Amino acid sequence: MRKALVLLALALALAAPVALAGTTGALSGTVADAKGVALPGVRVTIESPALIGGARALATGGDGRFSFPAIAPGLYVVKAELQGFVTQEMSEVQVRLDRTTVLVVALPEAKLSADVTVTAATPQVDVTRVGAAENFGDAYLQKASVGSA
Repeated sequence: MRKALVLLALALALAAPVALAGTTGALSGTVADAKGVALPGVRVTIESPALIGGARALATGGDGRFSFPAIAPGLYVVKAELQGFVTQEMSEVQVRLDRTTVLVVALPEAKLSADVTVTAATPQVDVTRVGAAENFGDAYLQKASVGSA
């Protein structure tokens, strides 16, 4: 009997770490501009074959932080995008079991440039003819005629 209790206690002690082991990891981080100022409202998207249900996206908080808790371990592609800034994409970001992977993302400002193309037809000018023309309607001619009553 005593031997059975010792074996049961030993089995429980060995099984406890397995029972407490998690099945997910986490991904979190901050997004800032090139000067280190936190950027709120940045759309952060994660994609992975390990991610059940497809890609996930969220916006950074007022402090520039984001967090994807309880995601499947594996390799992820992380994309951060905000209008006026260059989109950053990081591939092969490793999320490990029972660990939090922390990223620091810097978004440089986008260079604003535009190409303007103006297309118009060139007017036809006949340099051998000089003149002016005017079209007069019947009403004008009736009022302008000399000697009319």
